Amino acid sequence: MSGGAEPDFASAVTLWLKAQGEDRPVFVDPQRGQLVVGDGKQVVHFIRTEVIKAEWLANAAAERDLVLERRLLTLRRGLPSREAMRKRLFPRLKPRSEIETLELKRFVLAKVDGRDSPELSLAWRAVGDAMAVQLVFQLTEESVDVSADRPAAWGSDFDTLLAAGFDNLKAMGVPAPRQLKPGLWAVMGGGGHVSARLLLPETTAGLVVKGELVAMAPNLNLLLFADSAEPDALAQMGRLGLSASQEPFGQWGVPLVRRDRSWQTWLPEQKHPAYKALALAGVPGRVRQYAQRKELLEAKAEIDGRPLTVSRLMAFQDETGQVHTWAVWALGTAALLPRADRVAVVEPSADGQGEPSLWSLSWDDFAAVPGVRLDRRDGVLEYWSMQGQVDLPKLKAAGRPMADFQA
Repeated sequence: MSGGAEPDFASAVTLWLKAQGEDRPVFVDPQRGQLVVGDGKQVVHFIRTEVIKAEWLANAAAERDLVLERRLLTLRRGLPSREAMRKRLFPRLKPRSEIETLELKRFVLAKVDGRDSPELSLAWRAVGDAMAVQLVFQLTEESVDVSADRPAAWGSDFDTLLAAGFDNLKAMGVPAPRQLKPGLWAVMGGGGHVSARLLLPETTAGLVVKGELVAMAPNLNLLLFADSAEPDALAQMGRLGLSASQEPFGQWGVPLVRRDRSWQTWLPEQKHPAYKALALAGVPGRVRQYAQRKELLEAKAEIDGRPLTVSRLMAFQDETGQVHTWAVWALGTAALLPRADRVAVVEPSADGQGEPSLWSLSWDDFAAVPGVRLDRRDGVLEYWSMQGQVDLPKLKAAGRPMADFQA
């Protein structure tokens, strides 16, 4: 923008929310950079406004209401009209670990900033050991998460709203899965709602398999199905899932099978010809999930007064072309390690000034080193706490120098 006074962002936000039926007090605090909706007697929202205001100012006047719609619609106190519900509410498939990460972020922000962030607590339900279904509003250009407090604020409940979301998804039509090769099918499209069709029985009604039906939702816009009795189809599923999980709107290329009325993670035996491709498809999603969690877990440990180091999950390729996942532990430190194929142990130089030595061990060999104590932590993502003083000569004898591996 150039010349003239800056538009009144606070007034625009207040007027827009009131026009949407918001009946709580609305206050924009420019000093703290936050929007406060509520008076303490009802649900109160505290929303950071820096990003919203910058985006609002960067758009032409005619487009600014779209910015507020995209950023603030799910804060509305009033019950959306049936027409708005019919058009905008949809289910979305999401890794459960990402929901846990949002809850952890909410806890950390509350401790650091002294404020609640209800928008980080989503309306959702588990659909297996790894995945969940949440509610989103489909806006003009993107979808917005529905927070956990919205159903009650709208005078409804999650089950009712989820059913409405699935009705909307069905109203878009249920495309038949397209066969890519014998035993392999795909459902594709845009809009971010394809993967949720996994939860519609109509989607798989016409598929005939000799073994179990294996599913994968590696992208919001792609859903794959394969026959567990077709090794070539499973291997191709893995390759497609690996690629799709790294593209825009990528999620997690983890294979799933239907067990006890829910979709559970699944892999064939390691000697199966498709095992490598299927296992590899899930690696990019796992790497992202652990990366999202690292700083938040370290911040929580600092808040709790028990500082520790949290390892990322990394993936490297060895000299044979085999991909391994890695966790990193610095010798003698308290740490959280993701469950990985191998552990890289960092040994500081004797004087603390030179380059550290790096040693690699398989997870099982690391766990067997005298002095190593690994304890499983609760949560969807698999973390192990590591403490204790290890027998360094035996650790080195059980491992290999990291120089033997190539990134």
